[in-house]
Amino acid sequence: HLEGGLALLFVVISLLIGIRLIIRFIIYKDKILLFAGLTWIGMVSTWYSPAFNYIYVLITGTSISNEFYFWLGYFWMPFTIIFWSYVYTGLVANKHRKIIIDTCIIHAIIFVIVFDLILFTDYTMISEKNELFNANASPGFSLYIISILIIVLITGIHFGMASLKTKAREIQLRGKFLIIACLSFFLGALLDSGLIPLSPFLLILSRLILISSGFEFSLGFFLPKFIKKILLKS
Repeated sequence: HLEGGLALLFVVISLLIGIRLIIRFIIYKDKILLFAGLTWIGMVSTWYSPAFNYIYVLITGTSISNEFYFWLGYFWMPFTIIFWSYVYTGLVANKHRKIIIDTCIIHAIIFVIVFDLILFTDYTMISEKNELFNANASPGFSLYIISILIIVLITGIHFGMASLKTKAREIQLRGKFLIIACLSFFLGALLDSGLIPLSPFLLILSRLILISSGFEFSLGFFLPKFIKKILLKS
């Protein structure tokens, strides 16, 4: 039950981080905070399946269906890219905003159609469960997930590097946190992808890295006063 329990912990913390950014949007009326919060909630969607299944198994003693397991974990990925494109183009690539966002929307529409067709005809083309709280994506779908991770990594680092070029120390600091968050999430997700068998220690380590990436991502968009006092002290 370690896999499911850690997935649930990661999802709960991540949802709180995403909701916190959305609440900041309500307070400060900054749409970037809204889409940043939605991005993080979507980024961790792969872990919704084991987290939800963990609760379901504890209550009922049985597992959710394979179709629902894969739908819950993978369906939201293209929407996450749309949310992230609003953040990225709003602050970095504003010149190409429309074409980037439109491309992401078209990609999402195509993904949803193809994904649903495959899911309800032969879900093994997407992934197969090998344990109650773990699944191995097919080679083709694994490449798709890795490509999404690489896109987020590259654009996130580019975003962070652009922040480092400003003279405002707070924006520079937020840029550093965003770069660290992208690297942490990429490393944690790669460790947790099933490409290598994980011992309990490595599983805990990968989830801790992922949890830390959530806090770093949040600090990339909003710095609490006490963090500013500590890290921006002259």
